[in-house]
Amino acid sequence: MKRLAGGLAALVVGFLANGFAQEQPKDKTELEGTWQIISHNVEGFECTEEDLKAMPVQRLVFRGNKLLSLDKDGKVKFETTFKVYPKRVPPAIDIIGQDLVDPTGIYVSEGIYQLQGDTLILCRQLGPGAQRPKDFNAVLGSRLEVTTYKRVQEK
Repeated sequence: MKRLAGGLAALVVGFLANGFAQEQPKDKTELEGTWQIISHNVEGFECTEEDLKAMPVQRLVFRGNKLLSLDKDGKVKFETTFKVYPKRVPPAIDIIGQDLVDPTGIYVSEGIYQLQGDTLILCRQLGPGAQRPKDFNAVLGSRLEVTTYKRVQEK
């Protein structure tokens, strides 16, 4: 019985990992690289250029399953991991990191994304009870944050 349960568990884990692996590589390759923030919208209110320059995170670096958030000087502010689900409509992304309120906890930010050439749009809901957004419509009361990035061309 133990052998059967162990085999079944291995089969389930293998099946899930295989399904996950099949969904991951294409978008990970597409997201791979450095992205510079170009706009930020919270509930329909667009940040000014001055506000953008003052934001603590200026660039995102996707490398493998790691996501680095960099400040204006290129120093790492946050290091997290991420998972993408490109077959969902709209494509989804989970950003997983240490909970800033509870250092022993893990925080998962569930978002959606849109990739158009060298433009990446990320959307997430803010605040308690945040859920994965269904669209990018950041209007007053939606608690949605939509941030747009341009790919930085490597020299």
